[in-house]
Amino acid sequence: MSEPGDSSSEPKSLLGSITRLVDQIVHFVITKLELFQIEVEEEWRRVATMIVLLASAAVLGLLALMVFTALIIAIAISSGHLVAALIIITLLYGGTAAFLAFTLRNKLNTTRTKLFSTTLGELRKDREWVQRGP
Repeated sequence: MSEPGDSSSEPKSLLGSITRLVDQIVHFVITKLELFQIEVEEEWRRVATMIVLLASAAVLGLLALMVFTALIIAIAISSGHLVAALIIITLLYGGTAAFLAFTLRNKLNTTRTKLFSTTLGELRKDREWVQRGP
């Protein structure tokens, strides 16, 4: 298949014009699909990186909370205020969890990613070009 716009290989006839048109359409579709594929790969990498970072932070955060809890309980046992320490830890963890859940809900409601924005922008430009004419 020749490059789009290469008219040296086809005769200057209706069949040649149709062949060039089909060739240009195929080239156009391939270009848009390649752009779409690149955007999908970039988005996949971004999501995978975020998942790994989130999982790592969650594991390390839970380990830190376990050690903090053990430290508070050890201090409470030595001072005789075990029930008060457990209540404080429960309130602290519960309040933090509620705050994080509220923050996450707000972020999900306000943050919208522009998935495939480059591909859609290119398709809009192409549509405008077709409507204007070459």
